[in-house]
Amino acid sequence: MRDATSLVHFRAFTSNSILHDYYKAAEIHFNDHLKEQEMELPENIEEARELLHNKLNEVNNVLAKMNKEFTMELKQSLHSFANHIVNVNSSWIKSLPLFIDPLLEIKDKTSSEKLF
Repeated sequence: MRDATSLVHFRAFTSNSILHDYYKAAEIHFNDHLKEQEMELPENIEEARELLHNKLNEVNNVLAKMNKEFTMELKQSLHSFANHIVNVNSSWIKSLPLFIDPLLEIKDKTSSEKLF
């Protein structure tokens, strides 16, 4: 958890400037949301995958309406984030939903690029 928290904070300042506001928003309640997600995520791997799949579909619906440059940068950044966390901690999947909430709040609707 500490590695994910540190990486979110680090990326709030070092990511492509188009992502700074996103990571700053994700960082605000990251630890609290991570704890909540850990408690809510089903232990059954198939149920967890289904839940995350549904959340990613929601993200794709939002991203389809967003700026293409932002979407591409975010996609690359989240893939990099996931790879880093996987290398550090096998439970990285529990932190993925924490990045979905800020996306669902974004209002920019100019692109049709999908995240996943």
